[in-house]
Amino acid sequence: MGYPIFLLNGLIFILIGLQLPYAMAEMEIADCIPLTFYAFLITVLALVLRAFRVFSQQRNLKQAFLQNKGRITEEALLDAKTSLIISWSGMRGIVSLATALALPATLQDGTPFPNRNVILFLSVAVVLFTIVGQGTTLPWLVRRLSDDKPVSAEGIAEKS
Repeated sequence: MGYPIFLLNGLIFILIGLQLPYAMAEMEIADCIPLTFYAFLITVLALVLRAFRVFSQQRNLKQAFLQNKGRITEEALLDAKTSLIISWSGMRGIVSLATALALPATLQDGTPFPNRNVILFLSVAVVLFTIVGQGTTLPWLVRRLSDDKPVSAEGIAEKS
């Protein structure tokens, strides 16, 4: 199952390499700076929303386990460390990027698709922020959280 996903991800990055230069050629350099900032904000917001979702799922699993209906086993429970690592290790934005690449260059009447280059630039920037930012810091985060004792969400905040 992992092999087709690897191939599809590779195809997306080939398409980035083919499409991004054309999108950038039609944009002003001065527009790229605020768009990069917006992409960074989008990435941070997406990370916060993902962390909220993962930690709320952790809470829901614990509540279901405590209700003892037998559907949730103790192995399914997540501690705060695992939830933090799951939150940090996800989100690459490949689906959003594929959607941006699928936008037509022109509309039916021949006019350019409005803001297609901006959408493509933002999608690529978010993917790069998540790959470079999260990808390079994930090993550090795992090492930082690798001590053997479980830590609550408050304990992680105190460690930082």
